[in-house]
Amino acid sequence: MSYQLQSTGPPRHPPDPTRTRALREQTATNGRTAVAGTFALLAGIYAAISPWVVHFSRTNPNLTATNLILGLGVAVLGFGLHLAPERMRRLSWTMVPLGMWFIVSPSSVTAAYNVTAGIVWNNSCTGGMVFLFGLIATHAPWAES
Repeated sequence: MSYQLQSTGPPRHPPDPTRTRALREQTATNGRTAVAGTFALLAGIYAAISPWVVHFSRTNPNLTATNLILGLGVAVLGFGLHLAPERMRRLSWTMVPLGMWFIVSPSSVTAAYNVTAGIVWNNSCTGGMVFLFGLIATHAPWAES
């Protein structure tokens, strides 16, 4: 009785690093990052104009400046994620601490000022959304489909 070894294909070689990197970038930009970037852009624009929407621009000037600067920063990150998700995905993790800062800022920036429930709800909801979009854009394990 004779046994023959059957070959299932060409011999296996180590993967090409450039091909591996290209495949990783292709799978990382399946659209989720661009969609999260679009929503982050909208959340950033809202955060920037929220002092005038919720009417606390005159009573809390420090929080107004914080929301304006951070909102514009989140909007720029979101715009970059929307245009070039494969390049900006590595920078999208910065939205996670920015979202946490939105949540904490009413109590830390306005220590001497009067903070209403509307201000806290506004910044908490906006910060939660920015935090979530940052996690989705960085491809958190629980966000995988």
